[in-house]
Amino acid sequence: MSGQATIDAGLKSFATNGPLPKVGAGAPTGTTYALFGDEPRLLTFPEVACQLPVGSVVKFEKPHCDPTVNLHDYLHVAQEDTLMTFGESMGAEFSRRSPRNFNSKT
Repeated sequence: MSGQATIDAGLKSFATNGPLPKVGAGAPTGTTYALFGDEPRLLTFPEVACQLPVGSVVKFEKPHCDPTVNLHDYLHVAQEDTLMTFGESMGAEFSRRSPRNFNSKT
């Protein structure tokens, strides 16, 4: 259906015990994110004619991350459009079972 797209950003990407994330970039302004199964989610565009090419990258503003932070290898902390810091997540450290410095800038 035009005006909508399925996106692979579900239970493992975002917490489910709070508000839904907001679409931050990579899709038309006014695009919304909605529940659409366990892993796939639904993007609804502001106009029916809008489409995204397969493989498009869409960025989201997460309402909070504590239930899912362990599923990501790196964290990028931003304030507005400015990258404040980044580093390997503790989840990546434990998944590889090798101690790493969370604050490392590699």
